[in-house]
Amino acid sequence: MPLTSAQLHSLLASVAAEIGKTRETGSGLTQALELIAEHLGATGGMILRAEDPTTLRLAAQIGDTWDEEQLPAAFMDITYAEVFRYHRATLVPPNAAGYPGGVIGAPLTVGERQIGGIFLIRGPERLPFDEEERDTLQLICLALAIQIESREESRRTSARRAELEAVHSSMVDGLLVVDVRGYISTFNETFKRVCQVPSYELYGLRWSHLIGPRAHPTIDAGQMMESFMDAMAGGEPFVTTGCPAYLKQPDGVDMPVTVGLAAIEENGKIMGGVINVRDATVEAQLERLKDDFIATVSHELKTPLTTISGFVELVRNHELPRTEVIPIFDLILDECRRLGRMITDLLDLSKIQSGLLSLHLEKFSVAKMVEQAVRPFRMRYRDTHTIKVEITPPSGTMVADRDRIVQILVNLVGNAVKYSPAGGEVTVKAQKLKSEWEFTVADQGMGIPEAALPRLFGRFFRVNEQQSSGSGLGLFITKSLVERHGGRISVTSQDGVGSTFLVRLPATTVEGAVGVEMLETGKSAGRRARGQ
Repeated sequence: MPLTSAQLHSLLASVAAEIGKTRETGSGLTQALELIAEHLGATGGMILRAEDPTTLRLAAQIGDTWDEEQLPAAFMDITYAEVFRYHRATLVPPNAAGYPGGVIGAPLTVGERQIGGIFLIRGPERLPFDEEERDTLQLICLALAIQIESREESRRTSARRAELEAVHSSMVDGLLVVDVRGYISTFNETFKRVCQVPSYELYGLRWSHLIGPRAHPTIDAGQMMESFMDAMAGGEPFVTTGCPAYLKQPDGVDMPVTVGLAAIEENGKIMGGVINVRDATVEAQLERLKDDFIATVSHELKTPLTTISGFVELVRNHELPRTEVIPIFDLILDECRRLGRMITDLLDLSKIQSGLLSLHLEKFSVAKMVEQAVRPFRMRYRDTHTIKVEITPPSGTMVADRDRIVQILVNLVGNAVKYSPAGGEVTVKAQKLKSEWEFTVADQGMGIPEAALPRLFGRFFRVNEQQSSGSGLGLFITKSLVERHGGRISVTSQDGVGSTFLVRLPATTVEGAVGVEMLETGKSAGRRARGQ
């Protein structure tokens, strides 16, 4: 029996409700198919989705079904070909093409695109489908296809929105969107956090009230931002990145940032702008460190060069007795060594920062290694400082990069002597503790201020800029070498009493780690050198 207009409207409304009721389209399709089958007196049916013109997927199925493998080819040609090849409704009467039940089918199309098809079955005990019921199914399919597409588009939009919000919230940069007049319409959590302004105050606020133009003297940030506003107001495209500026803070201390500006264009019309705000505090600090480093290195390099050139010119222009020339040569040699240490520090710094610092492991006597490290200081400062060495046990050995361990002790002993008064004592101890060696270097110097301790092992840091020389890299490199061996370093200090540096290193550094290789020693090394 054909459906009345009221029944048809009721059915379409019910089908739409089922599609929109659940989050998953599949379960809604099954409920919708049951309603359609009930109203059209079908005993079974199915909905096929068209993934592409040649690939069909079963999306819903109820009641009587048919096995495609058991059906005559002629029947499949009539049903599937009509619906999916020619995109039109079909009616297959009972026993047609060898199938005993009646079938009607219709395509699910949106515009010119087919998204699937519906087939309904009526068993042989019932009256066959007629053309009016076929046409009714086609009408239902037109409405159902729109509902399916709308539901899935809504889900895709929600998913894209969720992805976009996830990206925005996880961004390390602040992001805000403004209208063509520069008023904030939306922003991400990062921007809200760094600007420290409540959300309700940000909405509708003009973004220029938060971001000031003060920046690098060679870049007119204010003019850049005015150009951005003029472009949006005039409906013109605009894109720029890396514009230095400052983000105003509630405490009055502006935060250095870099700003990216871009106009948002849609269908040829400028709808607003997007502003990317990146915290440049670290970059600003690194810039200051770089400037300080260049100034420090320039001074440290210039001082020994001035001394060397001055004494060379003195010896060149005056005939001096040997007793006066030898001390001058000693001073020149000291300044050359000073230059060499600074160059070595710079090369080590480069290797550490690039991850290219490698260790060459060998087994060696700890006592001999410590003696190698302190011998130059004993000779140079024999008249002014006492350097004591204690090794427990005296015959102990370790596996590590011998040259780098010597470098660690040289840096620590050099600092101890440097900051100790004449007549002071420097104590170097090495003690075996189970699977570790503990090295301590203690002095009787001025001590280190408590405020300086947290930054002591940082790059370019010097405790007293006025009284101490050096690049400020020694302790940074020392800490890096200790950690590269899998060890740790610490310091305790007391003003006017002195400082003690403690280094703990594994007795056997792990072979096979990145940048670590084992040196051959003894006869095997000799054979290798001879190519045997």
